[in-house]
Amino acid sequence: MIDKISSFFSKLFESRSKFSHEKKSESIDGLYFHEEFSRQVALYPYENYGYLKSKNEQSRSFAKSNSDENGLANAIYVIEEKEPSALVDKKIGLSEIGSICLNFGFEKVENIYSGYNPDIYKQDSFVGYAFKNAEIFVSFEGETAIRIYLNGFRFQRDPEVKATLQNVLFQIGTAFNLIANDWNLGEIIDLISMEKVEAYLNS
Repeated sequence: MIDKISSFFSKLFESRSKFSHEKKSESIDGLYFHEEFSRQVALYPYENYGYLKSKNEQSRSFAKSNSDENGLANAIYVIEEKEPSALVDKKIGLSEIGSICLNFGFEKVENIYSGYNPDIYKQDSFVGYAFKNAEIFVSFEGETAIRIYLNGFRFQRDPEVKATLQNVLFQIGTAFNLIANDWNLGEIIDLISMEKVEAYLNS
């Protein structure tokens, strides 16, 4: 799968992400998923740490050399090769992910939509879990998770909400030995470290 990484500065990107998500949510009976937003934060097997570190460095270098005087990217950095260790190879069951999310108060959402108005369409083989304005998206085949994406985890202000998000990420990370990569920030989050998860959510 090709991961497209837009090289916007983080504040600009976050404000656009939240605005787009809120607008789409008003008109659909589920969650809105767009790869340019939601796939900015994805979960990977820990074995990809070195690979992701290298790609983050390349992405930052690309952004620096392809930004105008206002810091806005005039090109998109595209990663065409696959990561060395795929999430699907871990054979994580949908029920395993779902159980963790539900235990922390997330709501399961089966209607996942993509696209732009007026051409919004329902995504097949996707399920979401929502808590407040934070979302976990899981693409799957059969009963096996293929990809896991996060959205809205860093936009929370309520300490209790942050604590819940911190705990669910830590539980997922330790259960399956996963890390997260925020492509927008160019940052790897070690999900088996409670302190690093907390630092990310507060960044």
